[in-house]
Amino acid sequence: IDETEKSFGDERYEGIRQDLQKFAEEFRDLEEEQKALAERAEDLLKTYRQKSLEQTGSNLDQLIKKSRKKTAEALQALDGLKDLPPQRAPQAEVENSRQRLLDVDTLLEHRDFAEALRMAQAAASSERSLQRSLPESDRGAYNSSKAKAHVQKAISKTQEVEEMLEKEDVIELNLSE
Repeated sequence: IDETEKSFGDERYEGIRQDLQKFAEEFRDLEEEQKALAERAEDLLKTYRQKSLEQTGSNLDQLIKKSRKKTAEALQALDGLKDLPPQRAPQAEVENSRQRLLDVDTLLEHRDFAEALRMAQAAASSERSLQRSLPESDRGAYNSSKAKAHVQKAISKTQEVEEMLEKEDVIELNLSE
């Protein structure tokens, strides 16, 4: 009886078994193709990342060099205010702006772009406040327009640093390191 049942079952489901076997073979082939594609994609991604890091490394070094140069130029512009009488250029504001710029330079040196951006924004804000606090007109030996020119140059250079650091890819690079 068992043999009859087995042979009957074999005959009855032979087509389904063959279909399942064919499906299993096709499925294995598909899995192998997917695995090969995934490995190829991973290899391509590794190659792309390596090339990107090599290129970005030099671009990043250039960005740091340019940003630090602009920061130094902003500091020089503020240094032009040192000779002014304290009542004409509030020294606390000047020192606050200078300190923020020194912080920007240090953060750039350490490649902390997100924090450098935050400090550059604080420096620009402090410089704008300094600009508003300068007298409107020239009085006596004090040259208000010269002081304003120094502050405007500092603001301009600081804004250039901000713009360089605000690029989305710079912050992302900082996060990926």
